[in-house]
Amino acid sequence: VRLDDASYMTINNLNVLGTGVTYGYGYHLTNGSNWNTISNCTIDLTAVTSTSSTNATGILASGSTTSTSTAGNNANHCTFSNNTIVGGSTGLYYGIRINGNTGGLDCVGNTIENNTISNVYAYNIYLDDTDSSHVVGNDISRAGKTSVTSFYGIFMTSGNRNALIEKNRIHNTHDAASSQTGATYGIYFSGSDAPIGSPNVAVNNLLYNLNSNGTIYAIYNSSSDGAHYYHNTVSIDHAAATGGTTRGFYQTTTASDIIFQNNIISITRGGS
Repeated sequence: VRLDDASYMTINNLNVLGTGVTYGYGYHLTNGSNWNTISNCTIDLTAVTSTSSTNATGILASGSTTSTSTAGNNANHCTFSNNTIVGGSTGLYYGIRINGNTGGLDCVGNTIENNTISNVYAYNIYLDDTDSSHVVGNDISRAGKTSVTSFYGIFMTSGNRNALIEKNRIHNTHDAASSQTGATYGIYFSGSDAPIGSPNVAVNNLLYNLNSNGTIYAIYNSSSDGAHYYHNTVSIDHAAATGGTTRGFYQTTTASDIIFQNNIISITRGGS
Protein backbone atom coordinates (compact mmCIF):
# COMPACT_ATOMS: atom_id res chain seq x y z
CA VAL A 1 0.00 0.00 0.00
CA ARG A 2 1.54 3.32 -1.07
CA LEU A 3 0.52 6.75 0.19
CA ASP A 4 1.94 9.34 -2.25
CA ASP A 5 1.07 12.93 -1.34
CA ALA A 6 -1.88 11.47 0.55
CA SER A 7 -2.88 13.04 3.86
CA TYR A 8 -5.54 12.72 6.57
CA MET A 9 -6.18 9.07 5.83
CA THR A 10 -6.98 6.35 8.35
CA ILE A 11 -6.23 2.73 7.52
CA ASN A 12 -7.51 0.36 10.19
CA ASN A 13 -7.62 -3.45 10.25
CA LEU A 14 -6.31 -3.80 6.71
CA ASN A 15 -3.99 -6.77 6.53
CA VAL A 16 -1.16 -6.92 4.01
CA LEU A 17 0.26 -10.24 2.84
CA GLY A 18 3.42 -10.18 0.76
CA THR A 19 3.80 -13.16 -1.55
CA GLY A 20 7.09 -12.26 -3.28
CA VAL A 21 10.38 -13.70 -2.06
CA THR A 22 12.52 -10.72 -3.14
CA TYR A 23 10.55 -7.51 -2.56
CA GLY A 24 7.95 -6.31 -0.12
CA TYR A 25 6.94 -2.90 1.30
CA GLY A 26 3.89 -3.30 3.51
CA TYR A 27 3.03 0.42 3.71
CA HIS A 28 5.08 3.09 1.93
CA LEU A 29 4.62 6.81 2.64
CA THR A 30 6.24 9.42 0.42
CA ASN A 31 5.98 12.95 -1.01
CA GLY A 32 4.48 14.72 2.00
CA SER A 33 2.00 12.13 3.17
CA ASN A 34 0.96 13.74 6.46
CA TRP A 35 -1.49 13.22 9.33
CA ASN A 36 -2.18 9.61 8.41
CA THR A 37 -3.01 6.75 10.77
CA ILE A 38 -2.19 3.10 10.14
CA SER A 39 -3.51 0.97 12.97
CA ASN A 40 -4.46 -2.58 13.91
CA CYS A 41 -3.02 -3.97 10.68
CA THR A 42 -1.06 -7.16 10.18
CA ILE A 43 1.87 -6.85 7.78
CA ASP A 44 2.94 -10.38 6.91
CA LEU A 45 6.21 -10.50 4.97
CA THR A 46 7.17 -14.03 5.94
CA ALA A 47 7.54 -14.96 2.27
CA VAL A 48 10.47 -12.54 1.76
CA THR A 49 13.81 -14.34 1.77
CA SER A 50 15.98 -11.49 0.43
CA THR A 51 18.36 -9.99 2.98
CA SER A 52 19.05 -6.87 0.90
CA SER A 53 18.61 -3.57 2.74
CA THR A 54 16.66 -2.09 -0.19
CA ASN A 55 14.09 -4.80 -0.74
CA ALA A 56 11.72 -5.18 2.18
CA THR A 57 10.26 -3.09 5.00
CA GLY A 58 7.05 -3.39 6.99
CA ILE A 59 6.33 0.37 7.18
CA LEU A 60 8.50 2.82 5.25
CA ALA A 61 8.75 6.59 4.79
CA SER A 62 11.15 7.15 1.90
CA GLY A 63 11.47 9.53 -1.02
CA SER A 64 11.90 6.72 -3.54
CA THR A 65 9.79 3.85 -4.77
CA THR A 66 12.86 1.63 -5.06
CA SER A 67 15.03 2.61 -2.10
CA THR A 68 14.47 2.31 1.64
CA SER A 69 16.88 5.12 2.51
CA THR A 70 15.96 8.16 0.37
CA ALA A 71 15.61 11.39 2.33
CA GLY A 72 12.72 13.76 1.79
CA ASN A 73 9.56 15.35 3.11
CA ASN A 74 8.04 11.91 3.36
CA ALA A 75 5.67 11.76 6.32
CA ASN A 76 4.77 14.14 9.16
CA HIS A 77 2.44 13.74 12.15
CA CYS A 78 1.55 10.18 11.24
CA THR A 79 0.60 7.46 13.71
CA PHE A 80 1.52 3.81 13.34
CA SER A 81 -0.11 1.95 16.20
CA ASN A 82 -1.11 -1.53 17.29
CA ASN A 83 0.18 -3.15 14.12
CA THR A 84 1.83 -6.54 13.82
CA ILE A 85 4.86 -6.78 11.53
CA VAL A 86 6.26 -10.24 11.01
CA GLY A 87 9.07 -11.73 8.95
CA GLY A 88 9.88 -15.33 8.17
CA SER A 89 12.95 -17.46 8.79
CA THR A 90 15.05 -15.23 6.47
CA GLY A 91 14.65 -11.78 4.91
CA LEU A 92 12.77 -8.57 5.88
CA TYR A 93 15.64 -6.17 6.55
CA TYR A 94 13.62 -3.45 8.34
CA GLY A 95 10.50 -3.50 10.46
CA ILE A 96 9.82 0.26 10.36
CA ARG A 97 12.08 2.86 8.74
CA ILE A 98 11.40 6.62 8.71
CA ASN A 99 13.63 8.96 6.65
CA GLY A 100 13.57 12.75 6.94
CA ASN A 101 15.90 15.41 5.58
CA THR A 102 19.29 16.49 6.91
CA GLY A 103 19.02 18.24 10.26
CA GLY A 104 15.85 16.53 11.43
CA LEU A 105 13.65 18.35 8.97
CA ASP A 106 10.33 17.26 7.48
CA CYS A 107 9.68 13.93 9.21
CA VAL A 108 8.19 15.64 12.26
CA GLY A 109 5.89 14.37 14.97
CA ASN A 110 5.45 10.75 13.93
CA THR A 111 4.30 8.19 16.51
CA ILE A 112 5.26 4.51 16.46
CA GLU A 113 3.25 2.99 19.27
CA ASN A 114 2.22 -0.39 20.65
CA ASN A 115 3.33 -2.36 17.61
CA THR A 116 4.54 -5.95 17.71
CA ILE A 117 7.58 -6.45 15.49
CA SER A 118 8.97 -9.95 15.18
CA ASN A 119 11.51 -11.85 13.11
CA VAL A 120 13.03 -8.89 11.29
CA TYR A 121 16.44 -9.66 9.76
CA ALA A 122 18.39 -6.61 11.00
CA TYR A 123 16.80 -3.27 12.00
CA ASN A 124 13.46 -3.33 13.78
CA ILE A 125 12.83 0.43 14.11
CA TYR A 126 15.13 2.82 12.22
CA LEU A 127 14.92 6.64 12.40
CA ASP A 128 17.02 8.88 10.15
CA ASP A 129 16.85 12.69 10.45
CA THR A 130 13.54 12.99 12.27
CA ASP A 131 12.12 15.47 14.75
CA SER A 132 9.82 14.68 17.70
CA SER A 133 9.39 11.00 16.94
CA HIS A 134 7.61 9.03 19.65
CA VAL A 135 8.54 5.34 19.81
CA VAL A 136 6.44 4.02 22.65
CA GLY A 137 5.29 0.65 23.94
CA ASN A 138 6.52 -1.52 21.09
CA ASP A 139 7.38 -5.20 21.51
CA ILE A 140 10.46 -6.22 19.51
CA SER A 141 11.81 -9.75 19.23
CA ARG A 142 13.50 -12.15 16.80
CA ALA A 143 12.80 -15.52 18.38
CA GLY A 144 11.86 -17.38 15.19
CA LYS A 145 14.56 -16.19 12.82
CA THR A 146 17.08 -18.80 11.63
CA SER A 147 19.14 -16.72 9.18
CA VAL A 148 20.36 -13.65 11.05
CA THR A 149 22.82 -10.79 11.02
CA SER A 150 23.51 -8.22 13.74
CA PHE A 151 20.35 -7.33 15.66
CA TYR A 152 19.25 -3.70 16.12
CA GLY A 153 16.21 -3.04 18.28
CA ILE A 154 15.74 0.73 17.98
CA PHE A 155 18.32 2.56 15.86
CA MET A 156 18.66 6.32 15.31
CA THR A 157 21.16 7.94 12.99
CA SER A 158 21.99 11.43 11.69
CA GLY A 159 20.09 14.51 12.83
CA ASN A 160 17.34 13.18 15.06
CA ARG A 161 16.09 15.49 17.78
CA ASN A 162 13.33 15.52 20.40
CA ALA A 163 12.83 11.76 20.09
CA LEU A 164 11.08 9.91 22.91
CA ILE A 165 11.94 6.20 23.18
CA GLU A 166 9.71 4.92 25.95
CA LYS A 167 8.27 1.70 27.41
CA ASN A 168 9.56 -0.56 24.65
CA ARG A 169 10.37 -4.24 25.23
CA ILE A 170 13.34 -5.69 23.34
CA HIS A 171 14.00 -9.37 23.85
CA ASN A 172 14.66 -12.89 22.49
CA THR A 173 17.09 -12.01 19.73
CA HIS A 174 18.63 -15.36 18.80
CA ASP A 175 16.37 -18.22 19.94
CA ALA A 176 16.28 -20.10 16.62
CA ALA A 177 19.33 -18.51 14.97
CA SER A 178 21.64 -20.83 13.08
CA SER A 179 24.53 -18.57 14.07
CA GLN A 180 24.75 -17.41 17.68
CA THR A 181 27.76 -15.12 17.29
CA GLY A 182 26.28 -11.97 15.73
CA ALA A 183 26.24 -8.68 17.62
CA THR A 184 23.19 -7.38 19.47
CA TYR A 185 22.36 -3.69 19.88
CA GLY A 186 19.23 -2.93 21.88
CA ILE A 187 18.95 0.87 21.66
CA TYR A 188 21.56 2.46 19.40
CA PHE A 189 22.11 6.18 18.75
CA SER A 190 24.67 6.81 15.98
CA GLY A 191 25.71 10.34 15.12
CA SER A 192 22.33 11.74 16.19
CA ASP A 193 23.46 15.10 17.52
CA ALA A 194 20.49 16.68 19.24
CA PRO A 195 20.92 20.39 20.01
CA ILE A 196 20.74 21.70 23.57
CA GLY A 197 17.11 21.78 24.65
CA SER A 198 16.01 19.14 22.16
CA PRO A 199 17.49 15.89 23.53
CA ASN A 200 16.71 12.38 22.41
CA VAL A 201 15.37 10.60 25.48
CA ALA A 202 15.20 6.86 26.21
CA VAL A 203 13.13 6.15 29.30
CA ASN A 204 11.54 3.12 30.96
CA ASN A 205 12.57 0.60 28.33
CA LEU A 206 13.04 -3.08 29.16
CA LEU A 207 15.74 -5.20 27.51
CA TYR A 208 16.04 -8.89 28.39
CA ASN A 209 16.73 -12.35 26.92
CA LEU A 210 19.44 -10.96 24.66
CA ASN A 211 20.40 -14.54 24.06
CA SER A 212 23.44 -15.05 21.86
CA ASN A 213 27.13 -15.88 22.18
CA GLY A 214 28.12 -12.71 20.36
CA THR A 215 28.87 -9.17 21.48
CA ILE A 216 25.98 -7.48 23.29
CA TYR A 217 25.57 -3.74 23.72
CA ALA A 218 22.20 -3.21 25.38
CA ILE A 219 22.39 0.59 25.09
CA TYR A 220 24.96 2.02 22.66
CA ASN A 221 25.78 5.65 21.98
CA SER A 222 28.22 6.59 19.24
CA SER A 223 29.09 10.29 18.97
CA SER A 224 25.51 11.40 19.62
CA ASP A 225 25.12 14.65 21.57
CA GLY A 226 22.02 15.22 23.64
CA ALA A 227 21.30 11.60 24.57
CA HIS A 228 19.44 11.16 27.86
CA TYR A 229 18.76 7.75 29.41
CA TYR A 230 16.48 7.37 32.44
CA HIS A 231 14.90 4.43 34.30
CA ASN A 232 15.74 1.75 31.75
CA THR A 233 16.08 -1.86 32.86
CA VAL A 234 18.65 -4.14 31.23
CA SER A 235 18.97 -7.83 32.09
CA ILE A 236 21.69 -9.67 30.17
CA ASP A 237 21.01 -13.04 31.69
CA HIS A 238 21.58 -15.78 29.11
CA ALA A 239 23.21 -18.38 31.35
CA ALA A 240 24.00 -20.74 28.46
CA ALA A 241 26.13 -18.15 26.63
CA THR A 242 29.71 -19.26 26.08
CA GLY A 243 31.34 -15.90 25.41
CA GLY A 244 31.09 -12.46 23.87
CA THR A 245 31.81 -8.92 24.98
CA THR A 246 28.99 -7.67 27.21
CA ARG A 247 28.07 -4.04 27.88
CA GLY A 248 24.95 -2.73 29.58
CA PHE A 249 25.75 0.83 28.41
CA TYR A 250 28.51 1.73 25.97
CA GLN A 251 29.62 5.24 25.03
CA THR A 252 32.14 5.69 22.21
CA THR A 253 33.53 8.76 20.45
CA THR A 254 33.28 12.27 21.87
CA ALA A 255 29.76 13.45 22.71
CA SER A 256 28.27 16.09 25.00
CA ASP A 257 25.07 16.45 27.03
CA ILE A 258 24.92 12.75 27.92
CA ILE A 259 22.77 11.81 30.92
CA PHE A 260 22.59 8.24 32.21
CA GLN A 261 20.53 8.23 35.38
CA ASN A 262 18.48 5.81 37.51
CA ASN A 263 18.91 2.87 35.16
CA ILE A 264 19.14 -0.76 36.31
CA ILE A 265 21.68 -3.06 34.64
CA SER A 266 22.13 -6.70 35.57
CA ILE A 267 24.72 -8.91 33.85
CA THR A 268 24.70 -12.61 34.76
CA ARG A 269 25.42 -13.92 31.29
CA GLY A 270 27.50 -17.05 30.95
CA GLY A 271 30.98 -16.57 29.51
CA SER A 272 31.03 -12.81 30.10
